[in-house]
Amino acid sequence: MTPTSPKISLTKPKSPLRVAMEARDIHAVAAAFAGDAVFHSPLTEQFVFRGRDQIGPLLQVIFDAFEDFRYTDELYDERAGFLVARARIGGRDIEIVDHMLFGPDGGIVDFTVFFRPFPTAAAALRVIGAALGRLKSPALAATISALSYPLATMARLGDSVSVSLLRPTS
Repeated sequence: MTPTSPKISLTKPKSPLRVAMEARDIHAVAAAFAGDAVFHSPLTEQFVFRGRDQIGPLLQVIFDAFEDFRYTDELYDERAGFLVARARIGGRDIEIVDHMLFGPDGGIVDFTVFFRPFPTAAAALRVIGAALGRLKSPALAATISALSYPLATMARLGDSVSVSLLRPTS
């Protein structure tokens, strides 16, 4: 008889942000952020949301844009954490990594989001950008959508063509 490895189960509570996101509770998600939190866009470093007043409307856009949002992994301590998620946006699969820094009271003070794959990230730019623009005016939403359309199209086409040309052969 071969000895078996012991099964180790370490159960750690889920982060407040994860619990709130999984419950789709926008108020609890906003409450997970410190009042002066900084939210870094995954799409450009020139676009930063500061404080709950700016982060709140962004959260609603995110809830509306992503379908089948689910967390797959989580790692955190009292200072920092990572959440890994999968979702769909514009009919395409997307992977998301959230990097969080926590303040002394446990609230998120700095939040950076990363997306992959690139073609879907480019499509996300179009969907999320247009939705944020719509908060100001329909004309701005149309402008953002039109400006980002070529990037999303080129990324999608480039991905399919480049992969077929560069795929390793046996």
